[in-house]
Amino acid sequence: MDALLVDLFVEAHDAAPSEIVLDVDATDDPLHGGREGRFFSGHYDCYCYLPLYVFCGGHLLCARLRSASSDAADETVEELERIVSRIRRRWPGVRVVVRGDSGFCREEIMAWCEASAVDYAFGLRRNVRLEGMSAAAMYEARIMHGATGEAQRVFEDLGYAAHSWSRERRVVAKAEHNGFGANPRFVATSVAAGEMDCEELHEGFHCARGDMENRIKGAPGELATVQPMAKRVSRTLKRIKEELRRRRHDRTEVTGRWLGQVPNGWLNHFAVPTSFRYLARFVARLKRLWLRAIRRRSQKDRFGWDDLARMTARYWPKPTIRHPWPSQRLAVNATQGRSRMP
Repeated sequence: MDALLVDLFVEAHDAAPSEIVLDVDATDDPLHGGREGRFFSGHYDCYCYLPLYVFCGGHLLCARLRSASSDAADETVEELERIVSRIRRRWPGVRVVVRGDSGFCREEIMAWCEASAVDYAFGLRRNVRLEGMSAAAMYEARIMHGATGEAQRVFEDLGYAAHSWSRERRVVAKAEHNGFGANPRFVATSVAAGEMDCEELHEGFHCARGDMENRIKGAPGELATVQPMAKRVSRTLKRIKEELRRRRHDRTEVTGRWLGQVPNGWLNHFAVPTSFRYLARFVARLKRLWLRAIRRRSQKDRFGWDDLARMTARYWPKPTIRHPWPSQRLAVNATQGRSRMP
């Protein structure tokens, strides 16, 4: 079965593409009853398995069932080695890029990629050293946010080596300041700065994982797709409700501009064909939350849904599909004849 998944992927192409992007991730597969190998996951707050998945666009290349007692990155090197070697037998000249979140930013995975001529882009957890190295960019983003009232991002290239790393590697820092405060993000990558600049790598390439995450979260079944999204929606709405209470004396226009950053961020990350209806529900709940907050003020008898629609049309982004299907966005289809990275 392992070989079949890879062979079906290769046979789906009429010609060898110049580049493929392999997305790796793990998700929970909730269990009920005394199933063999069950383990309680504190992260997912349930008894579950923790399967490992590898996708290339819409093609599933690996689905490895594991106990939740495993680390998210366990067996990743073995699976990537098996998949990449089988692909290169048919496509010896193809460029391979591996993409994942911070759970896969491990020395053994990055070292294997470098030794195997495979590029990578992995999220990197923030820490005191990284925050210190990007302090100037964060300060610049904070000053720009204070002047405009809108979310501001400053991108910076860093040279960083964690204590467990064997060498210094390129890290792309996104210094963001928005209505919730500082929101720094980091990506460790082997892609050279001359091939892809900081903003393109972080916003255009690594954040495009949103479509893959929805595929992976939905792999055990449609219900599993909804649950992680629902948890994130609840957390976000709770934070917004608290912030709206704190901003209750601000002008409605100022609050509208600030609140518009939230759907804009979700659209940047999640606006893919498979998750659009969930985004629509989130935006609807966000509107109800704002309307409820406004009606608690003195103008509660005058402000209605029509007024809210005009405000959101003025200050909120229009919901659109910002990330089309991977075959269009990442150019894994050889018929398109182009690649994101030269």
